[in-house]
Amino acid sequence: MIQIVFSDLHWLPQDDQADDLCAHGTVNVCIDNETISDVPNKEWTLSCAGLYLLRSLEHDYHPGDYGSQLIPCCSFDFIPQENWQFPVLMLGCSNGIEWHIKHERNAVTHTTLNGNSSTLALHEWISLVLTLTNQVEEFYRLSGPKKTTSKELEEGYSRFWSEWKARTERAKRRARDFA
Repeated sequence: MIQIVFSDLHWLPQDDQADDLCAHGTVNVCIDNETISDVPNKEWTLSCAGLYLLRSLEHDYHPGDYGSQLIPCCSFDFIPQENWQFPVLMLGCSNGIEWHIKHERNAVTHTTLNGNSSTLALHEWISLVLTLTNQVEEFYRLSGPKKTTSKELEEGYSRFWSEWKARTERAKRRARDFA
């Protein structure tokens, strides 16, 4: 069994909503009856987590693979990348939620850092990730426009959403193939 729930999506209260590029919120993660996150008052960067989970639909994941945690505490920057496997790097602090994700044919195994594991059919993993990322997208859709403070940040933020949209479309096509 794997359970991931995003809740309480919000912008940071001390920031102007237009300046906060990242959606924050709480997350519950449980893999094979091991709860690896359920702190109700802990904030995580759910927008970055969403993109990382979308990446995990096509790639195995091992802690640190994306230059951050799978569900990061924070993200300070969106850095455009030219010579990396992904078009944007999001950087934050060293706190976050980690586990391993391994693809095996049409199944995806999730393994905690303590070694507990659970396997989902690929179509179930796609469905779960799309449910989570749809929540994040809807939160942004209902919010006002965002402001960036530099050309590099603007380019990185643009690449973030371009990658998000492309991966979402591919995931939706794959989900239809399973139907």
